[in-house]
Amino acid sequence: MYSFNQLKTALDVVQDELIQHHFYDYKLSKISVNWIPYSAAYGFQSYFSTGEISIPAISKSKFKELFTGQYVSLKDILRHEYAHAFAFTHRRLMKSKKFRLAFGALHDDIKAHWTFDPIFFVSEYAAQNAMEDFAETFMYYLEYSGKLPKKFAHPAIRKKWYFIKFLSDSLRENKL
Repeated sequence: MYSFNQLKTALDVVQDELIQHHFYDYKLSKISVNWIPYSAAYGFQSYFSTGEISIPAISKSKFKELFTGQYVSLKDILRHEYAHAFAFTHRRLMKSKKFRLAFGALHDDIKAHWTFDPIFFVSEYAAQNAMEDFAETFMYYLEYSGKLPKKFAHPAIRKKWYFIKFLSDSLRENKL
């Protein structure tokens, strides 16, 4: 269960990270983040609709953590959902050849589904499709301040990581 104050605190941290890496541009700053009462998911982003991010006070996914021992931080949820929001506000970049070469499919190709292998994906959830692969990799990129951790130093993951670094660098230099 998350309080509004917990959401606000985590949101401030994640927005600072987005600013530091030049992702928090005018387009992304217009995406609203809503605190909602309940959802089955940790959070969600209305990719095919308004683009807004919703974070539930109570979620079925968070409740499951009591039984699985898995833990997902509110900051990681926000990082992940902001990745979707970035893709929503920068669709042209997600349709690029560079994206497809890095992630193995176009961003919006939700039919592309892979079997999880830690030398190809940063998490099991990333193997769902290119959209989730991007969001999970982006989440870790922010969490690790753009520095590739040794556990992810595999060629396939490195290629995805460098695509996100390319986006950050290009935005910093006003090339996108």
